[in-house]
Amino acid sequence: MAAYVAVEWVTLGISHEVLAVASAFAIIVGVQLVMFGVLSDMILAINREQTRRFEQLVGHRSDHPADGSRGPADGNVSATWPVAERERTREDRRRQARNDGVESETVETGTDGEQLTD
Repeated sequence: MAAYVAVEWVTLGISHEVLAVASAFAIIVGVQLVMFGVLSDMILAINREQTRRFEQLVGHRSDHPADGSRGPADGNVSATWPVAERERTREDRRRQARNDGVESETVETGTDGEQLTD
């Protein structure tokens, strides 16, 4: 519509004010729709990424046990579990040792071989 108004104005000198206003409005609305589409796609991508990260932290990944347990009975946690889950399990073991009256010099070994002390 804007191209028709421009051609008529340049070649014949006919202004078509109403069509010019309508075409300007249509161009502005079209640009806004494109920008809203881009923004909504960005928001959706960020939301998916944040949801994936949250599920990893909570432990709802496919390598998490189906029965909801936090690990094997001996307290070791698989290296495939999220880091936050391993850290939470280590902290639970430390807290339990403190509650049982074990001295703070007790050394635990994590699943990755690092020594843990209180």
